[in-house]
Amino acid sequence: MTGGACPVNGSMIPRGELEPRRHADLQEARRRIKQMRRPCTPDRIVSELSLGFWRYLLSARYEQSLWTPALRHAFPYLRPQRRRDIADRVQRLHLVRNRLAHHEPVHGRDLAHDQADLLFVTRAICPVASSWIDTTSTLRQALRRRPGG
Repeated sequence: MTGGACPVNGSMIPRGELEPRRHADLQEARRRIKQMRRPCTPDRIVSELSLGFWRYLLSARYEQSLWTPALRHAFPYLRPQRRRDIADRVQRLHLVRNRLAHHEPVHGRDLAHDQADLLFVTRAICPVASSWIDTTSTLRQALRRRPGG
Protein backbone atom coordinates (compact mmCIF):
# COMPACT_ATOMS: atom_id res chain seq x y z
CA MET A 1 0.00 0.00 0.00
CA THR A 2 1.25 3.42 -0.81
CA GLY A 3 0.17 7.00 -0.53
CA GLY A 4 -2.57 7.92 1.93
CA ALA A 5 -3.92 4.40 2.52
CA CYS A 6 -2.69 2.76 5.67
CA PRO A 7 -3.62 -0.74 6.86
CA VAL A 8 -3.79 0.11 10.56
CA ASN A 9 -6.46 2.66 11.25
CA GLY A 10 -9.69 3.13 13.14
CA SER A 11 -11.69 1.21 10.57
CA MET A 12 -9.54 -1.91 10.87
CA ILE A 13 -9.13 -1.87 14.66
CA PRO A 14 -12.46 -1.48 16.45
CA ARG A 15 -12.51 1.68 18.58
CA GLY A 16 -13.55 -0.26 21.67
CA GLU A 17 -10.51 -2.52 21.52
CA LEU A 18 -7.88 0.13 22.20
CA GLU A 19 -7.76 3.04 24.60
CA PRO A 20 -7.99 6.44 22.89
CA ARG A 21 -4.29 7.06 23.62
CA ARG A 22 -3.30 3.91 21.71
CA HIS A 23 -5.41 5.02 18.73
CA ALA A 24 -3.66 8.39 18.87
CA ASP A 25 -0.29 6.58 18.87
CA LEU A 26 -1.32 4.69 15.74
CA GLN A 27 -2.49 7.85 14.02
CA GLU A 28 0.79 9.58 14.91
CA ALA A 29 2.77 6.67 13.44
CA ARG A 30 0.72 6.93 10.25
CA ARG A 31 1.33 10.69 10.12
CA ARG A 32 5.11 10.27 10.42
CA ILE A 33 5.14 7.63 7.67
CA LYS A 34 3.12 9.88 5.36
CA GLN A 35 5.40 12.82 6.19
CA MET A 36 8.39 10.72 5.07
CA ARG A 37 6.47 9.90 1.86
CA ARG A 38 6.99 6.20 2.50
CA PRO A 39 4.57 3.36 1.82
CA CYS A 40 2.38 2.81 4.87
CA THR A 41 2.86 -0.90 5.55
CA PRO A 42 2.21 -2.88 8.73
CA ASP A 43 5.98 -3.32 9.22
CA ARG A 44 6.54 0.43 8.98
CA ILE A 45 3.77 1.13 11.45
CA VAL A 46 5.28 -1.33 13.91
CA SER A 47 8.67 0.35 13.58
CA GLU A 48 7.16 3.82 14.14
CA LEU A 49 5.38 2.86 17.36
CA SER A 50 7.18 3.65 20.59
CA LEU A 51 8.30 1.17 23.22
CA GLY A 52 5.74 2.83 25.48
CA PHE A 53 2.97 1.85 23.04
CA TRP A 54 3.97 -1.81 23.31
CA ARG A 55 4.42 -1.59 27.07
CA TYR A 56 0.87 -0.36 27.54
CA LEU A 57 -0.54 -2.71 24.90
CA LEU A 58 0.83 -5.58 26.99
CA SER A 59 -1.20 -4.46 30.04
CA ALA A 60 -3.78 -6.70 31.70
CA ARG A 61 -6.50 -4.49 30.17
CA TYR A 62 -5.97 -6.33 26.86
CA GLU A 63 -5.57 -9.84 28.30
CA GLN A 64 -8.84 -11.25 26.98
CA SER A 65 -9.50 -9.08 23.94
CA LEU A 66 -6.02 -9.20 22.43
CA TRP A 67 -3.53 -11.45 24.16
CA THR A 68 -5.59 -14.59 24.80
CA PRO A 69 -6.10 -15.08 21.05
CA ALA A 70 -2.82 -13.51 19.83
CA LEU A 71 -0.02 -14.10 22.36
CA ARG A 72 1.19 -17.26 20.65
CA HIS A 73 1.54 -15.34 17.37
CA ALA A 74 3.33 -12.31 18.82
CA PHE A 75 5.63 -14.36 21.07
CA PRO A 76 5.83 -17.79 19.42
CA TYR A 77 8.70 -19.05 21.59
CA LEU A 78 7.29 -17.97 24.96
CA ARG A 79 6.91 -20.97 27.25
CA PRO A 80 4.66 -21.10 29.15
CA GLN A 81 2.43 -18.71 27.22
CA ARG A 82 1.72 -16.01 29.84
CA ARG A 83 1.26 -12.36 28.89
CA ARG A 84 2.41 -11.17 32.28
CA ASP A 85 5.85 -12.78 31.84
CA ILE A 86 6.45 -10.54 28.84
CA ALA A 87 4.60 -7.48 30.18
CA ASP A 88 6.63 -7.31 33.40
CA ARG A 89 9.92 -7.49 31.53
CA VAL A 90 8.89 -4.97 28.87
CA GLN A 91 7.80 -2.59 31.63
CA ARG A 92 11.22 -2.85 33.31
CA LEU A 93 13.01 -2.44 29.96
CA HIS A 94 10.92 0.63 29.18
CA LEU A 95 11.94 2.17 32.51
CA VAL A 96 15.66 1.50 32.05
CA ARG A 97 15.51 2.72 28.45
CA ASN A 98 13.96 5.97 29.70
CA ARG A 99 16.69 6.36 32.32
CA LEU A 100 19.34 5.92 29.63
CA ALA A 101 17.56 8.23 27.17
CA HIS A 102 17.49 10.98 29.78
CA HIS A 103 21.16 10.45 30.67
CA GLU A 104 20.31 9.45 34.21
CA PRO A 105 22.77 7.33 36.15
CA VAL A 106 22.27 3.57 35.88
CA HIS A 107 25.43 2.44 37.66
CA GLY A 108 23.36 1.36 40.68
CA ARG A 109 21.04 -0.84 38.60
CA ASP A 110 21.38 -4.56 38.20
CA LEU A 111 22.31 -4.26 34.53
CA ALA A 112 22.82 -8.01 34.19
CA HIS A 113 19.17 -8.44 35.20
CA ASP A 114 18.15 -5.79 32.67
CA GLN A 115 20.05 -7.69 29.99
CA ALA A 116 18.36 -10.94 31.05
CA ASP A 117 14.98 -9.23 30.61
CA LEU A 118 15.98 -8.10 27.13
CA LEU A 119 17.16 -11.57 26.17
CA PHE A 120 13.97 -13.17 27.55
CA VAL A 121 11.72 -10.88 25.51
CA THR A 122 13.71 -11.22 22.31
CA ARG A 123 13.99 -15.01 22.74
CA ALA A 124 10.18 -15.20 23.03
CA ILE A 125 9.97 -13.49 19.63
CA CYS A 126 13.03 -14.88 17.83
CA PRO A 127 15.69 -17.07 19.44
CA VAL A 128 18.12 -16.33 16.60
CA ALA A 129 17.93 -12.58 17.24
CA SER A 130 18.25 -13.15 20.97
CA SER A 131 21.34 -15.28 20.47
CA TRP A 132 22.87 -12.61 18.23
CA ILE A 133 22.24 -9.94 20.86
CA ASP A 134 23.74 -12.15 23.55
CA THR A 135 26.88 -13.00 21.60
CA THR A 136 27.56 -9.46 20.33
CA SER A 137 26.79 -7.58 23.54
CA THR A 138 29.77 -6.31 25.51
CA LEU A 139 27.77 -5.70 28.69
CA ARG A 140 29.04 -8.79 30.55
CA GLN A 141 32.66 -7.84 29.92
CA ALA A 142 32.00 -4.24 31.00
CA LEU A 143 30.31 -5.42 34.19
CA ARG A 144 33.28 -7.66 35.03
CA ARG A 145 35.66 -4.69 34.59
CA ARG A 146 33.76 -2.24 36.77
CA PRO A 147 34.88 -1.68 40.34
CA GLY A 148 33.29 -4.22 42.64
CA GLY A 149 32.11 -6.19 39.60
